[in-house]
Amino acid sequence: MPPIALPLSLEGVVCTGLGAGAQFTTLDWVVDECREKLGFIPWPGTFNVRTQGALAGVDRTRLLRSGYSIRIRPAPGYCAAECLVVNIAGRISGAVLFPEVPGYPDGQLEIIAPVPVRRTLGLNDGDRVNLSIGISTSLFCRA
Repeated sequence: MPPIALPLSLEGVVCTGLGAGAQFTTLDWVVDECREKLGFIPWPGTFNVRTQGALAGVDRTRLLRSGYSIRIRPAPGYCAAECLVVNIAGRISGAVLFPEVPGYPDGQLEIIAPVPVRRTLGLNDGDRVNLSIGISTSLFCRA
């Protein structure tokens, strides 16, 4: 199958993750990789979104074949990840992480950003949010 063309616009529903994002995003090697490859230091934690409708089963393998993914190299004992830039609600740029973990659900997106996304946008579980994967207006929040 061919890669999915970017940019890809989709709507998702905000959801709670497993709670491991805050610890992961503060690890020294993660901070260093994000600063070097994405241009920002991630806010502790991840912003979790379930994709909706026809895109709920977006095939991440095809998505990552777009040629725009950025590889996050792990420290020993951790999994690698690929990521794509994302614009959240037209206001915040960050990155969607695709951890190289067997069985990771395609419809679940973990997003890192330089600001607390939920608080900045006033979002709660169940709220809908628009995402543009492959689009980055800047790596800072716009008011």
